[in-house]
Amino acid sequence: MLFYLFCISSCSSLYYQPDRILYSRPQQFNHAKAIQEFDFLSTDRKTKLKGWMITPYGKSKGTIVQFHGNAENMSSHVHFIIWLLKEGYAIWTWDYRGYGGSEGTPDPNGVIEDGVAALNFAYQNRQGQHFIVWGQSIGGAIAPRSILKFEHRNKIDLLILDSTFSSYKTVARQLFAKQWYLWPFQWVAWLLASDAGESSNSLRSFQGRSLVLHDHLDPVIDFESGKEVYHLLTGRKEFWEFNEGTHLGSISDQNPEQQKRMTSLFNSL
Repeated sequence: MLFYLFCISSCSSLYYQPDRILYSRPQQFNHAKAIQEFDFLSTDRKTKLKGWMITPYGKSKGTIVQFHGNAENMSSHVHFIIWLLKEGYAIWTWDYRGYGGSEGTPDPNGVIEDGVAALNFAYQNRQGQHFIVWGQSIGGAIAPRSILKFEHRNKIDLLILDSTFSSYKTVARQLFAKQWYLWPFQWVAWLLASDAGESSNSLRSFQGRSLVLHDHLDPVIDFESGKEVYHLLTGRKEFWEFNEGTHLGSISDQNPEQQKRMTSLFNSL
């Protein structure tokens, strides 16, 4: 138990669990006309990051910028949104520092700067009319803070916050509460955890259109965290609730009706 408390108070490993395994190769993706791998620098001008720009056949309707979750790397997380290629949307997915082929080690401030650089790169190389940011799990906590520093934030047509949270302290408490042997210490976890990366102020500051996705039975991030994110947002917003019992799986190939719903929303922007 002391190990868990130590990680919460002094380690990033509780929140960031990167690896460098190549889970899929871009050449495997269906409906991809072109796949380009790019190296770009974080805003510190020192840390080299890696990303993929995946272009659909035909004329692109817009560009989706993915801020992926906390484990593995973009080569696994891109599968959550790769279906959008067949709907005519280009995908820009990329890795935070320390993930996949990106240099460095992840930390709360560093990943925010990485996000700003990724947004800048995507905007400069955008395809189609729409510019959409999709933050998933921890990516949904990183994206709003990066957007706050993004010069063209008023050009974002839609911000999607998928299965995410605003407070790292709350997530630490939730993780302890899910394990019976850690449950008595959940409030200790809350006290020790750093909230350096919390996104509440950034969420309040975002004036654009937003969509929150969260499953009532999410096994990783409690549904209440999704509700809190929704209530913090101040612009035009929607909240789509699910009962699938999944984390990040509500808009998937197993739910074609939800994919149609999302595509209809995109086409109406």
